[in-house]
Amino acid sequence: MISRYWHGDCGGWNTITSVLYVDDEPDLCTASFAFLSKMGYSVETSPSVEIALHSLQHTTYDVIVSDYMMPMRDGITLLQEVRKKHGDIPFILFTGKGDEEVIIRAMENKADYYIRKGSGAQTLFRDLAYAIEEVVEKHQTKKALEQSLKKLRRAEEIAGFGYWEYYPEKETILLSHGAQSIYGLNKDEWPLAEIESCYLKGKMTLSESFHYLKTKGTSLQTQYQVKRETDNKDIFIHSIAEYDSERNVVFGVIHDITEQKTAEQALLDSEEKFRSLVTHSLEPILIINLQGTILFANNAAGNLMEADSFSPLTGRNVMECIAPESHEAVIQDFINVSKGHDAYIAEYDAITTKGKRITIESVGKIIQYEGNVADLLSLRDITERKQIEQALRKASRQINLMNNITRHDILNKVTIILGTIEIAEMDCTDPHLLNYFRTLEIATTAIHKQIEFTRLYQDLGIHEPTWQNFKKIVNELIVPDEITLDILVPPITIFADPMLEKVFYNLLDNSIRHGAGVTHIQIFGHDEPDGFRIIWKDNGEGVSMDEKELIFKRGHGKNTGLGLFLVREILALTGISILETGIAGSGAQFELFIPKGSYSVSG
Repeated sequence: MISRYWHGDCGGWNTITSVLYVDDEPDLCTASFAFLSKMGYSVETSPSVEIALHSLQHTTYDVIVSDYMMPMRDGITLLQEVRKKHGDIPFILFTGKGDEEVIIRAMENKADYYIRKGSGAQTLFRDLAYAIEEVVEKHQTKKALEQSLKKLRRAEEIAGFGYWEYYPEKETILLSHGAQSIYGLNKDEWPLAEIESCYLKGKMTLSESFHYLKTKGTSLQTQYQVKRETDNKDIFIHSIAEYDSERNVVFGVIHDITEQKTAEQALLDSEEKFRSLVTHSLEPILIINLQGTILFANNAAGNLMEADSFSPLTGRNVMECIAPESHEAVIQDFINVSKGHDAYIAEYDAITTKGKRITIESVGKIIQYEGNVADLLSLRDITERKQIEQALRKASRQINLMNNITRHDILNKVTIILGTIEIAEMDCTDPHLLNYFRTLEIATTAIHKQIEFTRLYQDLGIHEPTWQNFKKIVNELIVPDEITLDILVPPITIFADPMLEKVFYNLLDNSIRHGAGVTHIQIFGHDEPDGFRIIWKDNGEGVSMDEKELIFKRGHGKNTGLGLFLVREILALTGISILETGIAGSGAQFELFIPKGSYSVSG
C-alpha cells in the first residue's frame, strides 16, 4: 500500500512506500523497523510466514522483505505463496546464507532482489533501502507500462488502428495487438513472406513499398487489401509509413477501413441505382441549382423538350425553355424555393428546342446534389389536358351564353305570368278562383327562384383555380358598423376557384341573417401537419346539433337556402372542406381545412 502525506517544506504531496518486513529475529525486526521508518517508509513487521500471509489477506503492501531461514516455513515458501495468491508484489529475499542454490531458487520463483546479511549494519540497511527503491520503482514502471499498453490496445480496438515495424536485416515484421487483430494473426513477430501471403492487391506490394521508403526517404500513404487469416474476410487497409535510417527500421500505422469502403461502395451502388431509376423514369425530371442552371435531365425530360438526347439540356439555364409570359411566375417560384417553400404544384408555358409551345406542370423539392443545394423538379406535359380544359371552358361559355338568353326570356315570361296573376286577382271576387291564383303565384315564384339559382351556379368551375390572397378577400367584405371583425390569420394565399370571395361573403351573410344579434366575428388560422385550418367564429346563437349538416343542403334554410350550399361546392372544387363545429348557444363556428399543396404561408 502506498500512502501519501503532505510535506510542508516542499508544499506538495510525497508518497510513502509500505513495507512488510518478515524475520523471526526480534532484534533485527526492531532495527529494520527503526531504520526504514527513519528513511520515510511505512513499515509493518511479521515474525513468521504464517502471520505474514495472514497480514497479506487484509493489507496491500508495496514491497515484501523476507528472511530466508525461519522455523517451520522459510522465505522461499513465502515467496511461492505470494506469487500464487498475490501476484507480482516486489519481493526481496534478505538472508545471511550464501548458498548459491538458495539464490537460484529465489530467482526461479521470481524474486525481484536478494541481499546477504554479511555486511555491516549501516551498509546492510542502506543496501536494503536502495533495493526497496529500485524494485518498487521498477514495479510501478512495469504497471504503468502495462496500463499504457492496455489503453493502447483498447484504443487500437475501438479505432481499428495498428502499429507495425519492419526490420530489413531480419526480414521480419513486428505487429502491435491492433495490427494483429486487423490481419487476424496471433503473435508479435512474423516473417515478411508470411505477411505478404495475406496481401491481395494494392498499388505496390509490401516489398516494393518498403524499398520505396528506404530509397526515397519520404513518408508513404497507401491503401491495400488483405485476406484476414481468422475468418478469410477481405480487409481494406489504409497505411501511413516512414523509414527510420538511424535504426534501419520501416515503421507505420495501419487503419482498418473496411466499413468505410463498404459504406462507400453501398453509397455508390445506391447512387447508381438512383441515377438509373431517374434516368429511365417515364416522368420527366430535372435537377437545377438555385440560379436556374440545369445540372441533370433524364431521358423523359429530353423527350419532353424535344432534345435529341438529355445532354443538350444540361448546362443551360432553365429560363431558356420557359415562354416569356411565364418568366415572372418562374422567378417568383425560385424566390419561394430559396426561402424554403417547396413541394407545391406550379404550371408554366414552355418552348421546346424545336420551338413548339407546351404547358407543363411542375413539383419542386429542395435536395442536396453533388454537395450543393439544388431543386429536384418532377415535370408533366399537360398541354393536351389544358387544350381540353380550354375547349370545355369555351363550350361552357357558349352554353352559359345560351342559358343567359334562355333565362332572360323565361324570366320575362315569368314576369308576365306574375303580372297577369296579380291583375286577375284584382278583378276576381270568387274566393274559390282566388285560391287557384295564389297557388299559381307560389309555383311561378318558385320557378323564378330556381332560375335565379342557375344564374348563381352557372359560373362555378368555369374558370380554372387561381392563387388568391386571403387577407385581401376578407378586407374587402362590407361589415356592418355594429359588428367588429378580428382577423388573426398569418399571410396566406389559397389555390381555389375564383368564386372564393363568395365563400366569405356568404359566411358573413349567414352570421348577419341567422346569428340573432351578432356583434363580434373572429377569423383565425394555423398550420397543421396535413394542411391549414381557417376558423370563422361569431358570437351569435349558433347551430343546433341536428342542423350542422343540413345547413349545407340546397334549399334548406329560412331564405333561399343556397348560401352555404354554394360555399361547400365552391371549396370542394380544390379539395377544401368545410364543417360547422360550434356549440349551440355559443355562436356559429365554421372550419375550413385546406390540404397541403393548395396553400402557401409567407412571412
